[in-house]
Amino acid sequence: MDSQIVDRANLEPPAIGTLPDALVLFQERISSRKLNEVTLNGKRVGCVFIKDGTNEKFLVLYKREKYLYFGKHFPKVPDGGQAIITSMKLVHWCAMEDIKLVTIFPDGSAYWTDAMEFWKFYEKWNTEHPYIPGEIALPFRLWTRLF
Repeated sequence: MDSQIVDRANLEPPAIGTLPDALVLFQERISSRKLNEVTLNGKRVGCVFIKDGTNEKFLVLYKREKYLYFGKHFPKVPDGGQAIITSMKLVHWCAMEDIKLVTIFPDGSAYWTDAMEFWKFYEKWNTEHPYIPGEIALPFRLWTRLF
């Protein structure tokens, strides 16, 4: 009879509502240690972690939703549709420091991309959000599922 009991906690994705929730989830899923918090305009926006074994660095961010109007705002850009937007300053800093970007969503899913590739895409296609100066976008299809 015990083999038929299902642990619902293991089936349902975690509910992630804040940046601290996202940071805890990242450390639970990826063996890593926290290096430093990252602030922008005096507000904490993420944390840099270093992955055990590989020493890869990741800036972990929390995003409530995808940029749904990317394809509409940038119709000539390939891989249109939805995107993820992030501060231009953060992307540039991560690109210069060889730090990968990780975005965690409320459903507990996480995606990563190479910051230098993000920066190069922005330089080629000028994907600065038309209504949020200083925020740049990378099509969602160019992000890789982490967990």
